[in-house]
Amino acid sequence: MTTQYDRAAAIRSEEAVALYQRHDPAAARWAAGYSVINHSTETRARVYQMADLLAARGTAGDGVPLFELLAAADRIASAAMWLVVHQTYAQHVYLDGRDLDVADFKPHP
Repeated sequence: MTTQYDRAAAIRSEEAVALYQRHDPAAARWAAGYSVINHSTETRARVYQMADLLAARGTAGDGVPLFELLAAADRIASAAMWLVVHQTYAQHVYLDGRDLDVADFKPHP
C-alpha cells in the first residue's frame, strides 16, 4: 500500500532529479537512456547521489567525465543485447545493417 509519505517522497525525488538534470546537461544526456535502455527516477537519483559523493571526495577516475562513461556503458550494453538477441534467433548476423532473410533465422532457436 502506497502511503501519503511514499507519494511525497516520490515527488521530492522526481523534483530533485529534474533539477539535477537542468543544471547538468551531461547528466540529462545520460538520463535519456540509449535505445531500449531507460533509467528510472530511482536509478537516476542514486546515480546523481553517487556523482555528488565522488565529486566531494575528489575522485576523478582516469579523467573521463562520469556521465560520458555511463553513456558509453549504455551503448555497449545495448550493442551486447542486440548481439545476444540476434545470435539467439538468427544463424547469421550482419553488422552492415541489412535485413535478415527467412533463411538467416534458426529453424529451432
